[in-house]
Amino acid sequence: MGGNVNAEILMVGTELLLGQIQDTNAAYMARALATGGIGLYWKTTVGDNAERINEALRLGLSRSQVILLFHHHCTVRETSDTRLPV
Repeated sequence: MGGNVNAEILMVGTELLLGQIQDTNAAYMARALATGGIGLYWKTTVGDNAERINEALRLGLSRSQVILLFHHHCTVRETSDTRLPV
């Protein structure tokens, strides 16, 4: 990748949204994207609400080529078993 690729980071977690924990994953990913030459134009944080997550995904897909979604409490198994309608 690289060149004209643009990405967006979508962070999910009420604790992140309310500032109860620090968002270190997004900072790490932002640096990694920059190192890889991928433009990062948006970072969105939403709480643990399926409707708002879906809305953030729809908006992100309308403006970015790549969406990196992270959830504060998800394990790999939870992530692979969870589906949101987009």
